[in-house]
Amino acid sequence: MTTSAVLKASREWRLLWGSGAVSVLGTAVATFAIPLAIYQLTRSLAPATWVMMAGTIAGLVASFLGGAFVDRRSVRGLMIVTNLVQLAASVLLAVALLAWHSVIAVAISYMIIRASARLYAPASTSLLRDILPPEILSHAATLNHARQGVAAVLGPTIGASLLGLSVCAPFILDGLSYGVAAVGVVLIGARPSATEPAAEPTGGYLNAVYVGLRYVATEAIQLRIISFGALINLVMPALVVVINLALANAGVRYLSIGVIDTVAGVATVIGAISASPLRVRLRGRTRIVAPMTVCLGGLALITLAGRHLPVIAVGMAMVMLPMPVVTSIAFANIIAITPRHLQGRVSAAGSFGSSVLAPFGPPLAGASLLVLGDTATRACLTTLVAIAGAILLPVATIG
Repeated sequence: MTTSAVLKASREWRLLWGSGAVSVLGTAVATFAIPLAIYQLTRSLAPATWVMMAGTIAGLVASFLGGAFVDRRSVRGLMIVTNLVQLAASVLLAVALLAWHSVIAVAISYMIIRASARLYAPASTSLLRDILPPEILSHAATLNHARQGVAAVLGPTIGASLLGLSVCAPFILDGLSYGVAAVGVVLIGARPSATEPAAEPTGGYLNAVYVGLRYVATEAIQLRIISFGALINLVMPALVVVINLALANAGVRYLSIGVIDTVAGVATVIGAISASPLRVRLRGRTRIVAPMTVCLGGLALITLAGRHLPVIAVGMAMVMLPMPVVTSIAFANIIAITPRHLQGRVSAAGSFGSSVLAPFGPPLAGASLLVLGDTATRACLTTLVAIAGAILLPVATIG
């Protein structure tokens, strides 16, 4: 199936994807801008670090507890409400920076934004099941990956430009993006699947959380996918820290270092666009082995590259290009085996499990650099990715 065929599948899907693309770009702009805006406000690195950590913790808590909430609500209504809450929190954040000069207000606003985003994500996945036939869900997942890559490329540039105009400008744009996304969801006329009706969870809220966690814990495929995501999300932030510190220590200009992030984002977009036809051509375990081999080859290049920027850039492209194939296979498996009435809880549990190690990546990378050195740290990260690929290998059967 081609990308254009997926986009033409339904009006509801185009509205969902397009409104999500707008909000993802706004989030990328704000994510780039917020530590710089806080530093501009306080002239200290510590407050920015604490605010980012507070947002991460709020998101993880919402992921852990929010799945049962999603399964008990209208997903369209919940998506609209979370978008509007994020709009209001973004405006509050902008006012806190411009008028109140309050780091506490900034932190609260950012925590609300991150927590709301973690409620929106499983609701969006549930809605995706209602508006697309199962055979093209994995193709849709690759297009979602593509919009993330585009946002990763454009977000820092737009954020930097807006910060030059005003400290609050990136967050006003972010708020407007949530407003556009809310309108897009309002226009979606989805209905619950006729072949797989949603069952209303019974019992108390905590029991509903327990039921979802028990389901995930007893499904080997789910555990493998979550373990893969956790290792990858641990390695990638750590790898960025290792590369950036090594290049900065070698005297490479910051603008040149930023080229690597751009290359990674472009590679993600290209990989997402080409993922659907590649996944169709590959068969059996080759679906995992082939892309993970390319990824490990890129990591090997990065390990041996030292401070050579062009080689590192090629290595990062090799790491990011095949990832959409792997993630779309994982997504197809999760959708295929998850009962409709557990979708919110499974998505939330997966998001929590996949993200829970991510905050530890940068500090572990820094500690490893001090103890093991640059090359050995890169080799350790490559080994972790190889382990992640081995964990995911039995999942290459669906999608």
